[in-house]
Amino acid sequence: MIHLSRIGQVDLLRALYIEILVPNAVADEVARHLIGEFGVALGAGWLKRTTPRDLARVDEIERELGGRGEAEVIGVALEIEDAVVLIDETAARRCARARGLPVRGTLGVILHAKRRGLIERATPLLDDLRRTGFWLDDATYRRARELASEV
Repeated sequence: MIHLSRIGQVDLLRALYIEILVPNAVADEVARHLIGEFGVALGAGWLKRTTPRDLARVDEIERELGGRGEAEVIGVALEIEDAVVLIDETAARRCARARGLPVRGTLGVILHAKRRGLIERATPLLDDLRRTGFWLDDATYRRARELASEV
């Protein structure tokens, strides 16, 4: 969410997903970095703060990952049927997949939006991500452009 918000594209989430639950630890972290779009989305109600029910499981995942936000994301997703985990951090992605959860990151959101016709081109957004501090190596950048049919 932080990266999408930095490039003015957090609304893609609303267009792509029926419901977006944001665990409290993530909402607090994002709010420290961004107020703008994220605060508006929370206020509008299409991003919904939530708390995982099984805190013992979240504590276990946090010990594995070292981060509360990622642990709460995975914990909440495990409690919801057909959840998709939106997360970029590599260890958290691996942890979620190991628990049988489908995972999508910032690039996946952009590519999904392109496939759905919500954006005309992905490349300008990839460029914006790089400019705003999203780590995107050249090989991944080229692969994302290939997947978007923009090479």
